[in-house]
Amino acid sequence: MAPVPSEILRELGPLRLKGGKMYIKKFTEVEKEIHDGNTYYRVLPRKATEKLEICMVCVPPGSKVPAHTHNDHEQAYIILQGSGVMRINGEERMVTANTVVYIPKNAEHEITNHDKHNQLIYLFVANW
Repeated sequence: MAPVPSEILRELGPLRLKGGKMYIKKFTEVEKEIHDGNTYYRVLPRKATEKLEICMVCVPPGSKVPAHTHNDHEQAYIILQGSGVMRINGEERMVTANTVVYIPKNAEHEITNHDKHNQLIYLFVANW
């Protein structure tokens, strides 16, 4: 997998944790998980906030985040780099960098990186 570009690995602005404590981390310092071949960086973990989670997802060339739903929260995807096909409740659209996607509660969704050379990188923002 290609490394995350340096312009994406920058410091976060001052965010507040539960109880008003400041939370500032570089993307390289956060919890990292691999699911279905995709890398998830828990930029702002759910356990650190009252109702919010932010995660950076890196999808390798030819890979996808499989179809799934969330019955307890809505999400927004912010496409940072690359392109892919976003499917929500059976409707498909091409997405590219500098695009935001809204995903309602209970909507089945998946994103696929059809590029053969470049990874797709996006942030998901979830409100619980």
